[in-house]
Amino acid sequence: MSQLLIDEVEDGLLASLQSRAVGNGRTAAEEAREILTLALSVSVDDPWAEIDALRTELQGTHHEFADSTDLIREDRRR
Repeated sequence: MSQLLIDEVEDGLLASLQSRAVGNGRTAAEEAREILTLALSVSVDDPWAEIDALRTELQGTHHEFADSTDLIREDRRR
């Protein structure tokens, strides 16, 4: 495997990467690899690929998302 060294990364950007990595239970290097993988694997020709990538990323967070059907219906009634 190859290595990638990125010079002159802004402090705020690096802090955001580290924070995101901690939130996802990864190291900053692992998080950067995941971001690159997701960004480069999405094809503009297939818009559903981006949705699938996001769904996969959210499944890894182990958060439960409620069904929003009732909220949408309530909003439409207004």
